[in-house]
Amino acid sequence: MLKRLHKLVPLQIELIPFLIMLFFVWYTAINFSRLPETIPTHFNFQGTADGFGGKGEIILSAAMGVFSYLLITGIGFALTLVRDPKSLISLPAVIKDRITPENAEDLRVFLVRCLFALKLGIVALNAYLVYGNIETALNRWSGLGYWPTFFVFLILALAFLMVYRSLRMAFSK
Repeated sequence: MLKRLHKLVPLQIELIPFLIMLFFVWYTAINFSRLPETIPTHFNFQGTADGFGGKGEIILSAAMGVFSYLLITGIGFALTLVRDPKSLISLPAVIKDRITPENAEDLRVFLVRCLFALKLGIVALNAYLVYGNIETALNRWSGLGYWPTFFVFLILALAFLMVYRSLRMAFSK
C-alpha cells in the first residue's frame, strides 16, 4: 500500500506542497498582530485591492488553503489505495465499461500525478495570495499584480488536460 503510494508520488516530492502550506500558515501567524484592522480582501484583474474587510479574513484565507491541501491529498490517497480505480472515476458507465484493467491502472497513475500537480498549483496560488494580501495590507506591496491570473490559467489548463487525457485513455484499446 505505502509502496504503491511512494511509487506514484515519492514522499520527498510530496514535501514541496506541504512545506509551501506550512509557509503561508506560519507567515499568517507571525504577521497577524501587525496587520491593520481593515485589510484588502479582494483584488481586481490588475491585482489592485478593490474590496476590504476585517483582518480575521486572512485566517480564513489560510484555512481555505489548508483545507484545499488536505482535500486534494485525501483524494489522491484514496485513488492510490482503492482496488478498482474505475470506482472513483466520474465518467458515464458506458465509458467506464470500456476501460480495461491495464488502462485503469495507467489512468490511476496519471490522475494521482495530475492531482499532485494540481495540489502544487493550488497551494502555490494560495501561498502567493496570502503572502501578497499581507504585504499589501502592510503597505509593502501596492497589489498582487498579474501572477494570480497566471496561476489560475495553469490550474485550469491542468484540469482540462486531466479530463482530456482521461477520456483518451478510456477510449484507447
